This record gives sequence, structure tokens and C-alpha cells, in this order.
Amino acid sequence: MNKKNKGILIGMIIGDGHLSQRKDKRWNYTSNSIVIQHCLRQKEYLEYKAELLLSIFGGNKPNVREFNNNGYPGCRLTKTHKYFRVLRKLICPNNIKTISRNVLNYLNPQGIAIWYMDDGCLSAKKRNGKIHAYELILNTYISYEDNQIIVDYFKEVWNINFTITRDKGKSRIRCGTREARKFIEIVKPYIVPCMEYKINISQPKKDI
Repeated sequence: MNKKNKGILIGMIIGDGHLSQRKDKRWNYTSNSIVIQHCLRQKEYLEYKAELLLSIFGGNKPNVREFNNNGYPGCRLTKTHKYFRVLRKLICPNNIKTISRNVLNYLNPQGIAIWYMDDGCLSAKKRNGKIHAYELILNTYISYEDNQIIVDYFKEVWNINFTITRDKGKSRIRCGTREARKFIEIVKPYIVPCMEYKINISQPKKDI
């Protein structure tokens, strides 16, 4: 597994990806898979991920299947490969997804872009009906201490200043217009068309 592909896979997993492990006692075999699902309107985005998995592992392209997600139309793909056992040990110690600095150090711009398309959002702040600033958020929803690891990573590796904020009792990270522009420059080449609204940042009257 080369460095580029590993960075992409880690971006998928720390975003919306789930690492599944299934044991077959009869054959004394354990299979490891990545499972990713989105709402149906993001099917184009999931097809993009399926193409990435095909380019990384070869074989057959993972099928994107539609399903009923508790009354909401969704789509899902599953890809099984022995390498997910390696990533499970790295990202899911004690069977809990953990975003450690060691994990973050494997990320590349495309992996960060996937993470952002999964968990990020961009909102405009208006004053008197006009946009004057933006706020970019990564909805990490993990502990304050673990978010601090992510904040330190972006500052030390990419020179982007995030801060930790709380939403509904959970912690996530945010940045204002100036830092958002720096972040968007990194991920922009890898944003799929249906997700371009997440980087649609115009020139406000005053950066914050």
C-alpha cells in the first residue's frame, strides 16, 4: 500500500467509513471490510468512493446499493480486503474509532478532502442581508482532548488555525474566513461536483 492510497483510505475511515469485522468460526476465518453509506442524494459522491476503492485494490468495483434507511432513502457500499485488518489496528484500537496524531500523519490532501466532504460544512454569516464572513466546520463530535490533537495537527502541518467549539453538548472544530480559504485551497482539487457547495466561498467585505 503506497502512501497516497493509505492517506485516501484513512480519510474515508475517519469520515463516514465504518470498518467491519466478521468472524466465520466454521472456517476459522475473519473478514475485514469498509462499509460506507450516504443519503440517496449523495449517490454520485459514493460512486466516486467506489471508483477510488477500485483504483486502489483492483478487482471488481464495489456495488453501490440503494436501501431504506429507517424511512429515508440511502445508498451503501461494502469492500472487503485483508488490508482493512491493518487499518483496523491503526484506527480502531479497543474496537473504538480513534483519531490519533499517528493516524492524522498519514493523511494527504485528498484524504482530508474526503473527510471534509463527509463531515464538514461551510456557512455564510450575514449582516443586514449581506454576507460579511464565513465559518468552516469539521463536525468531529469527539472529546475536547481528541479535538485538540486535530487542531494541533492542522496548525503544525498545514498552518491552518482551527478552534474547538461546542454544539449540543459535543465538541467540534471551526475556523473563520481567512483560515477557511487556506483550507479550501488544499482540498479544492479533490472536491467532487455534487459537493462543491462546501467550498463555495465568495469574497466577503471583511475577513475574520
